[in-house]
Amino acid sequence: MNTQELDSNDSLKVFISYSHDSYEHKTRVKELSKKLFDWGIYCNLDQYEFSPPEGWPRWMDKQIREADFVLVVCTPTYKRRFEGEEETGKGHGIRWEGHLTYQDLYNAGTLNTKFIPVLLESGKFEDIPKPLQGTTYYCADTEEGYESLYRHLTNQPKHKKPERGKFKVLPTGECQQDSSNENYKLDNKEDTQEQRKKKLSQMEETEIYELIASRMSRSEIRTVWFLTLKSQMDDDMNGQDLKTCAIELVTRVKNRQLTNQLIENIRKERPDLVNP
Repeated sequence: MNTQELDSNDSLKVFISYSHDSYEHKTRVKELSKKLFDWGIYCNLDQYEFSPPEGWPRWMDKQIREADFVLVVCTPTYKRRFEGEEETGKGHGIRWEGHLTYQDLYNAGTLNTKFIPVLLESGKFEDIPKPLQGTTYYCADTEEGYESLYRHLTNQPKHKKPERGKFKVLPTGECQQDSSNENYKLDNKEDTQEQRKKKLSQMEETEIYELIASRMSRSEIRTVWFLTLKSQMDDDMNGQDLKTCAIELVTRVKNRQLTNQLIENIRKERPDLVNP
């Protein structure tokens, strides 16, 4: 990854909250902390302490309170302890950190700018504690996921908003028909079936997702997603609008060179878009 060198920001502090699932898991967490240190971010965790003089509960409270961000490394064990579902006598540390997190979110009126869910190894969305499931999470053991996390921590968005230009003065007179959608309007009754198929196959990427978003339901998009990508539509797409779902579908299809298959599945799912 090409990264722009930044001046070290000594004021940025990160704390990692995680459960001691196994030696291998602890090692992966420590490697994440070390990588963030190497990239100029102060990232603390309990493995760097022997026995804090103030005691572990107060030490954890201080770390969470003083951190700009808390990385919550989510596993089934972590979630169970965070939510108070662990058997008695186990996981007191995460129970305590979970309580502190709940209280912080409560005090902030449920607004979350501090706690960031992180998945390592084979972590799944279902491992994220419920209060944090509405927050963007990162698979930090992949190059792409780590870069996205680092951009979040250092406020370096991958895409910057363009500068706003000047308002355009539009001509007055009769309403002009919007021709921007002409390429993907396939319901011209004068078109033959072959003409409609040709229109569909010649569509650009943006035209395809506009067609999907404007002419297909969520359940139809879900079906086409499964038929083309051979996997269920991601759960986090459920709360997104149809255009976002369509863009994500077309992007994945393009990356896997399955555009022709997608078009064929659209024909199968919505034959009325092709058949006169």
